Formats: sequence, structure tokens, C-alpha cells
Amino acid sequence: MDNLTIYLFPLSLLAILGLIYSLNNYISLLAYHLIIRSVFDSAHSITYKPILGFLTLGQLFSFFYIFIFIVYIINKKSNLQSTLLRPVLLLVVISTISAMFSGHWSGYVIFVTKWLYFYIIFVIAYDLSKNNSQKIIALVLFVATIYPIVNQLILSFVIEPKCVIGQPICSYIGTFYHESELSSWILMFLLGVSIGVKVGNGLVRYFYLSMFVIGVVSLILNGYRTAVLGFFVFLAVIFIASLKRMNVVSVFASILAIVIGVLLFGYISYDSVSVYTNDVLIFIKNPSEYFSIAGDVEKYDLFSGRLYIFNLVIREYINAGLIEYFFGIGPDVVVKNLGFFAHNEFISTFVELGLFGFFVFIWLLLAAWKIVRQSNDIVLFAMFVCVLVTALATMPFHDIRAIIVFALVIGFAKGKQARALRNGKY
Repeated sequence: MDNLTIYLFPLSLLAILGLIYSLNNYISLLAYHLIIRSVFDSAHSITYKPILGFLTLGQLFSFFYIFIFIVYIINKKSNLQSTLLRPVLLLVVISTISAMFSGHWSGYVIFVTKWLYFYIIFVIAYDLSKNNSQKIIALVLFVATIYPIVNQLILSFVIEPKCVIGQPICSYIGTFYHESELSSWILMFLLGVSIGVKVGNGLVRYFYLSMFVIGVVSLILNGYRTAVLGFFVFLAVIFIASLKRMNVVSVFASILAIVIGVLLFGYISYDSVSVYTNDVLIFIKNPSEYFSIAGDVEKYDLFSGRLYIFNLVIREYINAGLIEYFFGIGPDVVVKNLGFFAHNEFISTFVELGLFGFFVFIWLLLAAWKIVRQSNDIVLFAMFVCVLVTALATMPFHDIRAIIVFALVIGFAKGKQARALRNGKY
């Protein structure tokens, strides 16, 4: 028995016992799932290696938990009906047709798994929020997401930062693989502590406030500019909403949001903001040099090369056939053909699922938007907007962690609305 087996055997037994215990209720089930997934993410050298065909250990973990969640939901007789169900199912149908024409079935499996995962997490979050207070939700998210923060902050003193030549910001990501996946965990953590600040009392509120500051520090150290921009929008939405409710708490939160916003803006302004502002001016002067619907451009150095990527991705669509115009070139075919993501969820969906898939995707987002708005919860609404903003320059709906954040926000919002209706507050 080698050293690795000696360590993994007892850990596996503990993991199994933890899983059995977590089946008691939605609270422990969701918390344990997130804890184990974050630990898996931090061990990327193991979890990202294919072990069954093209499937990695992390993907098999997703399949396993989808099965566990479905069995649990059926056993608890939870209501699976929602306004989100139809667009999600229709997305699956369109992706099936698209995969039939493209022949890219591995991308199809990933796509379907991702959106099935999204809907099940949404149902779990809905039931949790419907039957528990927001204080419980804040505690669950805090406990379930504190590990990635601790992992990053401790290892920032041990491991050298990840610096990319030509990029103005170096990042500390601990043992995680990429800034984007860690930033999703940080945003999930910030969502939980923000809810805690909103609903907590006395020392509890100050505790969550201190954790909020730690989360912001973690996000800055993470250095993922798209996430920082999204979080800046998160703060701005909360600040604007707080102007309508000028009590002591909202004034304090507003001042905090302004201070943190200014610090964040100051942190990135000397490098990133000035660069992107200059890029906008250059693009306005001569857009045809940098963007063409046909995909052929003369220059490609604006916006960290994202504009050039958009050109290449759109060219894949323009050069496709009539069927592809309506059903797309196939799930994840952009990565297969070009070797990289589109870095924009809207462009990616339009190209990979065609006109039909794009309209269904927008339908799904509008249905989710309605749910979150009707909850009258400014923290959930602000995080919803934050995720949509990140979708303009990265791929949150291709990242299972960001999918979890999105599903939790919508599920918590729907559950809060159902709880309020039950208690006669609507």
C-alpha cells in the first residue's frame, strides 16, 4: 500500500460518512456538496485528468451528484415545476438537434449535464429558501465556501503569484487551476456574507461584515478583472437601491460600498481601466480595422484580444450552412474548432445553438430575471446582474461553479417569494 493510498482510504471513508449524514436535509446536502466540490477544484492536478474516456473525475463527480440530487428530490416529493423548466428543456432539445448535425457528442454531453445541474441546484436552493430563513442561507454559504478563501489567502504567503507577460495584474489563486473558477467561489462567498450583513443582528452582522472585507481582499488578490468588474456592478446596484431606504444600515452599507468601490476602481484604474478606455477610443475612430461580421480584420490587439476572438467565433457561424444558422454549429464546437472559448456567453450561444437556441437562452434569462425581481431582495438581484455582466467578457455558463452561483441566486429568490406568500407578506 503506497503513501497516497494510506491517506486516501480514511479520507474516502470520511467522505462517504459525510455524504450519508448530508442526506438528512437540504441544508446539509447543499453545504456538503459545495464543500467537497471546492476541495475537488483545489486538487486540479487530480480532478481534471480524464479517467473514463474523455470524462474527468470532476465531471464524474457532477454526474454522481446529479443522481443523488434527483433521488433526493423525488424522495422528498419536491416540486420540479417552474417557469425555468420549459426553456431549459428546450435548450436541451435544440442542443440535441445541433449535436446531430455537428457530430460533436462530447460537447453535447457536457452541455446537457451543465444545464441539468443548473436546474437541480435551482430546485435544491428553492426548497432550502422556502423552508428556512435567510440567516440559515447566509450560514450555509459561508460554511460551504470558506475553504477556497482560506486556501488562497494562506497560500498567497507560500506560493508565488501567477503573472502573465503583458498583463498588468498578477493573481493569487492558491492551489486552484484558474482565476475564473476561484473567482466564482469568491463571489459565492460574498453572496453569503452579504446576505448575512443584511439580515444579521449585533455581533453577527459585524462578523459577516468583517468576512465581507476578507472576501473583497480575496477577490482583489484573485486578479480576475471580469469578476472585479462584475462585483463593482454588484456594489453599484446595492448602492443605488439603498438610496431608497435611507435607514442607518443602508447608509452604512452605502458608505462601505462607495469606499470599496473607489478602492477597487483605484486598484485597477492605473492599468486595466486606462488601457480599456484607450481601446474604446481607438475602436471608435476606426472600427472596421478591428471588427468585421465576416471575421476578417486588420488588427486584433484591443480589449485583451477579445474583440479579435469575437471576430473568429462569428466567422464560424457566417461560414456555416443554413441548418447551422437556425440550430448552430454544435455545443462546444467553438472550442473544438478554434481551441478557445468565445469569451462572451451571448455570442457563444448564438454561434453554437443558432437563432433558435439564442432566443430560448434569452427567454431563460428573462424568466430568471422576473423571479429575482419579484423576490424584492436587492442582494440576490445585484448578484444576478453581476453574473450577467461577467457573461459579456467571459464564460460563466460554461463554468460549473458560476452555474452554481446563478442557480443559487434564482432558487433563493423563488424560495423567498414562496415563503413570503405562505406567511401572507405578499
